[in-house]
Formats: sequence, structure tokens, C-alpha cells
Amino acid sequence: MSKEMLSENDGRPIRCVVYARTATMPQADGSAEAQIVRCREFADRCGWNVLEKHIYADSGFSGLSSDRPALDKLMTDASSLRPFGCVLVVSADRLARALPRYFEIRRKLKTLGIYLFSIE
Repeated sequence: MSKEMLSENDGRPIRCVVYARTATMPQADGSAEAQIVRCREFADRCGWNVLEKHIYADSGFSGLSSDRPALDKLMTDASSLRPFGCVLVVSADRLARALPRYFEIRRKLKTLGIYLFSIE
């Protein structure tokens, strides 16, 4: 999906949330805060709005774990009145390490009309 195709129906900039995750080991993508900064910068370059109250970060959690409080909160929030149109992650493996889990999350978001966008 090209970033030019993403806009709200009325032409307003798309409303985005950010999801970041780090495990206990140092990450190539950096800290959760560094991932959030990179996603914000990407959104700014695209003219998108990052909703500050919808920044989700799981620090110290494996990408294989299904017990991630911030991801659970993101999915719950996504289900309520579609408050945002896009989830930004630095890379797909920040969302999930196992492909079946990644596709499950992606399918749920798509069903809700929410795009998943990896900035790398």
C-alpha cells in the first residue's frame, strides 16, 4: 500500500497510532522510544497525524509471546469506533515474530478498516 493512497475519506490526513516492541536483548531497531520517534518522523514526512494518546509500547516482551499488554490494548482500542486508520511499526517483526500471528493481527485490523504500515 503506497503512502499516497492513505487518507481519510474527507481528505484529512490519516490518523495513525504507533506500536513499538523490544525484547530483553538489545534490538537492531533500537529502544521502544527510538522506534516511536522513527514512526513519528515517518508520519510527519507523509503528512499524517500520530495520535499521542495512542502510542503503544511493549518493552521486554518477545515477539513470539501472545501476552503483550500494549498490543492487547491497541487491538481493543482499534475495535472501538475506529479511532484511527493506520498502525505504524518500524518493521513487521516488531509486531510479531511468527508469520501466522502477524497475519492474524493484520487480518483483524483489515477487518476493522485499519491499515498496517511498516516503515521499513
